[in-house]
Amino acid sequence: MDEKGQNENEIIEKNKKWMKWWNQREQTDKTEIIEKFKTMSNEQFKLWLLNECKWKYEITKDDIIFIYFSIETFFAFTNQDNKEEELKAYVIIDEIKKLIKMKVLTFEELLRQSHYCLELKHFQKMSNEYLKIQLVDMNDNIIESDEFVKKEFERNEPIFKILWTPLQQSLIIGKAKVIKNALVIMIAISEYEDNKKWPNLENAKDIDINNFKYIFEQELNYEFVCNKEPKMNKDDINEFLTDLIASHKLHKNKKQTW
Repeated sequence: MDEKGQNENEIIEKNKKWMKWWNQREQTDKTEIIEKFKTMSNEQFKLWLLNECKWKYEITKDDIIFIYFSIETFFAFTNQDNKEEELKAYVIIDEIKKLIKMKVLTFEELLRQSHYCLELKHFQKMSNEYLKIQLVDMNDNIIESDEFVKKEFERNEPIFKILWTPLQQSLIIGKAKVIKNALVIMIAISEYEDNKKWPNLENAKDIDINNFKYIFEQELNYEFVCNKEPKMNKDDINEFLTDLIASHKLHKNKKQTW
């Protein structure tokens, strides 16, 4: 084989190599390359390939022309230079799968396209039941960022789900307040003078009081005080509260915290 024939074979092999390289790129990578190709000058695009793109360590100056050829061939077969690229995905709403086409890989665009899938009955549902939509992936991970959307589109035609969530959850304003040095006073009366009118509460002492005591003392770590006698009248209650105020110095609460 003469030198000319050898050079032609080398060119053919390099074309095959870079066409294969192009076909192996993820759709998001192709979108990025096409955007740079369209908006940059030839020299800028060349420098981007050699110095900035993620494949810069595998691309040499001699490879640039073959990458150009691969992109131009891609345009010729897909007509990408005459229309905006649309990235396909699917959204599942109420168990119905719908196709969406995104122009840019952003959370805002995904949210917009998802709203286009909603019908009148869905908007009525949102209004009547105070709901909003929540976008999640197929593993129910909440989608809230552009990075998450781009990651999902690394798969071919990803699938998202629309879930309904209560609107009031997003309207809660302010911070939770921490209660310190809490004193919980419980007056439990379970025995009465007239059992015909007010039957005694047999379970109050052994079950109900113990349940409340567990919640406030063990779960919330509050101080819990309860009367010991199950039968009390008005005077007994006043005496109980008076002793409690004195023993805990509640006339002026020096333990209060803000």
